[in-house]
Amino acid sequence: MKNESFGKIKLGVGAKKIIEILGVPESKTKAELWGADGEYHQQWNYTEKGIQLDFMGDSVQVVNMITLSEPCKLKTSRNIGIGSSIEDVQRAYGKEINQAASSSESIVAGTIYGGIIFNIDNRKVKSIFSGASAE
Repeated sequence: MKNESFGKIKLGVGAKKIIEILGVPESKTKAELWGADGEYHQQWNYTEKGIQLDFMGDSVQVVNMITLSEPCKLKTSRNIGIGSSIEDVQRAYGKEINQAASSSESIVAGTIYGGIIFNIDNRKVKSIFSGASAE
């Protein structure tokens, strides 16, 4: 799941490249040192595009986590986006779905330590998260 992409956005892409792709973010948080991994993290928000990126690193920042929500039009490399049905997700990610970590409200492809989480509402994808959601 680490190679999954959303258009030209994927984990590990540098800040300069993201600005080329999306432009300057509408807002950024101050970089903070996380005790969990000993790295600096900064959130970039593209609210009008429905994209939130967590960057990791000090002098060189790379995308560490991606969150997509309305009105984002980006889709995964397997053509799943906001509004896709549960059935579409199951067809596209069947072998990778982690049944133990999934529920009626979320489908986990890969693991919570480095996969994709499709948050579900009314049997449709409401948001998509890529990265590690647990330590």
